[in-house]
Amino acid sequence: MATLTIRQLDDALVRRIKMRAAEAGRSMEEEVRTLLDHTYGEAEQLARQKAWADRMRRLHKAGKLPRSDVDSAELIRQMREERDHRLAGVIPGHASDGHR
Repeated sequence: MATLTIRQLDDALVRRIKMRAAEAGRSMEEEVRTLLDHTYGEAEQLARQKAWADRMRRLHKAGKLPRSDVDSAELIRQMREERDHRLAGVIPGHASDGHR
């Protein structure tokens, strides 16, 4: 297991963590481990992923997801052409024909 050292914490924040830990009957270190696990732990991540997937399924089933008829590859090509055209106007010798 790894060790984490956190410096320069606000004193008021540390007091609040200590109070919350005391209310839960655990040490400050155990409280912080619990908070980190609830926020970043694998079980929490899986639960969030499942919740989002369920929400997306419900929205899809209800027909409420936005649809796009835009071809992203074509959009990227157009954006690159516009960028090259602008660069050709400000950078001497910059080719705007796509050949480099």
